[in-house]
Amino acid sequence: MTFSHLAKEDFTPMADEKKTNELQNAADNAADEVKETVDNAKDAAEEKVQDAADKVEETVEDAKDKAEKKFSDKSSAERAREKRKASIEESARRQAEKEKKRAEKKANETKGQKRAKVIAPIAIILVAILVFLGWFFGVPNRMFTALTVSDGTKVSVAEYEYYYRSLYNYYSNMSQQYESYYSSYYGEGAGQMVTGFDYTKTPENQAFTAPSGSDLTVDKSYGDNPTWADYFEQTATETVQQYDLVYNKAIEEGYEMSDSEKDDMDDFIEELRQTAADSNYSLDAYLRAYYGRGMTESLLKEIYEKQTIAADYLEDQEKALDEQVTDEEITAEYKENTQDYTTVSLRYFSFTPEITADDDTTDDEIKKANKELKAKAKEMLAEATEDNFSDLAVKYAADDYKDYYEEDDTYTTMADYSYETLSSSVSEKAADWAYADDTKVGDKKLFAITADSGLKSYYVLLLTEEPSRDETLPVTVRQILFQVTEDEDTDEDTDSDSEEDTDSEKDADSDEDADAEEEDADAEESTDTDSEEEETTHTDAEAKKLAEDTLQEWKDGKATDASFAKLAKKYSEDTGSASEGGLYEDITPTSGYVQEFLDWCFEDGRKVGDTGIIKTDYGYHIMYCKSIADEPVWKSTIREALGTKAYEAYEENLTKNDKLDALNSFWAKRVRSRVEKYAEQTIASMNSSASSDSDYISIE
Repeated sequence: MTFSHLAKEDFTPMADEKKTNELQNAADNAADEVKETVDNAKDAAEEKVQDAADKVEETVEDAKDKAEKKFSDKSSAERAREKRKASIEESARRQAEKEKKRAEKKANETKGQKRAKVIAPIAIILVAILVFLGWFFGVPNRMFTALTVSDGTKVSVAEYEYYYRSLYNYYSNMSQQYESYYSSYYGEGAGQMVTGFDYTKTPENQAFTAPSGSDLTVDKSYGDNPTWADYFEQTATETVQQYDLVYNKAIEEGYEMSDSEKDDMDDFIEELRQTAADSNYSLDAYLRAYYGRGMTESLLKEIYEKQTIAADYLEDQEKALDEQVTDEEITAEYKENTQDYTTVSLRYFSFTPEITADDDTTDDEIKKANKELKAKAKEMLAEATEDNFSDLAVKYAADDYKDYYEEDDTYTTMADYSYETLSSSVSEKAADWAYADDTKVGDKKLFAITADSGLKSYYVLLLTEEPSRDETLPVTVRQILFQVTEDEDTDEDTDSDSEEDTDSEKDADSDEDADAEEEDADAEESTDTDSEEEETTHTDAEAKKLAEDTLQEWKDGKATDASFAKLAKKYSEDTGSASEGGLYEDITPTSGYVQEFLDWCFEDGRKVGDTGIIKTDYGYHIMYCKSIADEPVWKSTIREALGTKAYEAYEENLTKNDKLDALNSFWAKRVRSRVEKYAEQTIASMNSSASSDSDYISIE
């Protein structure tokens, strides 16, 4: 189970129930008013029926009069006058009775009934409008339940759709990024090769393929040929369940967001608000477009808070499980799996085939090439010692590569290789030899690797360091980087820990400072609204001065870890660490950082609280030593490995006995359909624009 930190308003757990009650009351009132309107309409209909009956009766009377006409001694004129008189009298009588009934009914009407006659038609229209607006703004998505977690927590359709869409956005974006990174090396489809997801197709229109090396699966209930839409549905359901369960446990134990986490949430919302404004959206319209029709700022904040608190809780659980690992358990694990926690160092040189095998290459030609290559490799093996290995590499290297080997002997060095790394780099036999108890420093051996074509490559290996565990104490640092992004000819040499300049350096800095002040003044006068988007550029001297001034600003202030982190967030141009206060954790000598960075971290006598300025190819780094671990790398590695096993078991048990109500099929289909449409729009926008930053997605 993994928890990806996605995004979240003030936590109001009774919000959905309150909204439901309000809507129910409004519906009841509207129903009463409609009933009154129907009653009034019924009375009016009864009056019309009575009028019709009266007309029928008059017609009958007329027919009767005509029938009696031939038996009457009166003149036609007399009979006509009498008939009209009687008819008028009867009509007057009936009208009087009607008026009397209306007066009595009106006198007995309540004020509510009187208002209903006026309000009911308006109410009916307003209810219709509210229903439409509620549908458009996603009220049903927030009201209705997509699924219910075992502890009784109801998950709204809007929240479920948020997780579903987030999964689509994640895989689509990752696939696009890998495509842009690696398509030039691996050709079209590199993004799908790495992630398994084809960002040019909608989730329903592509079969699920697990990314290389992953153990992702789709439940058999989705059939033999599941799609990525099936995977998103399954994972969204599992993820929202896990977050709700963990969040509720955390709340029970008194967890809440810290002030800094609340600030981060506010910053996140403001970034979204600005992004929405840049795309001519209101924030809520933007959220509906990207997270689903039911998404609002308040719901997004609620989800953000839930994820943050759940992540804090799980992190604490993982740390606690690590701390529970005993020294005895660590020792036992080390003895049982020594190869997993030790490394070796070697010198190596590879002899690769000098011919390329194709359909026309004969077996004899392959055998001859292999024989000649092996002879060269054995010749080098016989001569090789640790002292002359670099010279021999230059001697046996192809002409095009001699300069590389001559300038840098790291091309022939395997430093701190684990058993697994050596196995994949050369072969499992080579790793077995290097880790064997009877292999000693200075021992050497030749290993052959055979390709499918039959051609062989040969590796000359010489052991320089027997298997050993890393006794280094990991270091955690913060840094503030000022990049040097303008070329400048300079002969200055920077002492990484020195804060004093020579006189000549001070003069040079003074000139540069003057230029920098003029440039700053010009920048302040500029009213170009796009200036904030331009890349920050510094000359070498400018970057160095910024580093020195910023370090002094820290020293003149509180000079604490927290104050350094604050300056890093404010000034650092390292996009990878600035938002985290310049933090880099658990650094070891083999970590993948530039050498100057590592040299500072592991300089003899390094102490917590030390500061300094170093120069690398990236620019000037202000360094701050935050902490030095209490136990060496090998021990902490085993502790983490055993702690991870315990944590995985904890995660599995966390939801093992928790079952979900079945996902509401109606809403599941609606969410699938909406995300399919969203994906189609995303793909169409991507295809129609040369810029990958095209953000227009219509709101369905």
